[in-house]
Amino acid sequence: MEIDMGKDTLIFLVGECQDERCLTMEYSEEFKIRFMQGIYKASIPRVKELLKKRDVRKNMVYVFGLSWGHTFIVDVSREREIRKILPKMANEDIHFFIAVRERPEEYRRIKNSKVVWVTDIVGKDRIKPHNLTILTDSIIRYIEEFENAIVMIDCVEYLLLYNDFVNILRNIELINSYVMEHGSLMIIVVDSKAYTTKEYSLLSRYAIEWKGV
Repeated sequence: MEIDMGKDTLIFLVGECQDERCLTMEYSEEFKIRFMQGIYKASIPRVKELLKKRDVRKNMVYVFGLSWGHTFIVDVSREREIRKILPKMANEDIHFFIAVRERPEEYRRIKNSKVVWVTDIVGKDRIKPHNLTILTDSIIRYIEEFENAIVMIDCVEYLLLYNDFVNILRNIELINSYVMEHGSLMIIVVDSKAYTTKEYSLLSRYAIEWKGV
């Protein structure tokens, strides 16, 4: 592995990258993941310096098998794993909207994060589970306001206690449309055992199942 910082030229074991497109990530999803993982794991200080570049820094998501413009389904068995990597992706160029049923205080420590506790208890930064439209509108406004927005929803099964599945699915797909249009990223944590085969198929139809790093 070598690097010529004068021309921003990188030659990684994953392949050659000899123009500035390496920094703006105009390559395949697979290349972006391997490229960013190469930088992240590199021990050479001059390679690490690339992480200070804005166009590279925002693509930390690729290090963890995620990508902009997509929605990812994460099984609840991997919830702890996804919770640990969110702070590692955080920087001044990335903003988080996190809607959770449990442990909202843990997520509030993440830089540039707006955390909403979905609960029946009235208070600041809280949304009642039957107010699905309010939650959806809040997420959409956040995506429109912030470039490089990451949305995480970890309360779908709780929402199902107050809303029917089809209504929840419609709202998720509406958010997904905004994610695709604005090049954002959405992570949905679900318990696959809570759904019928048909329901889970519909829920994951336009999403990528995250298998971990």
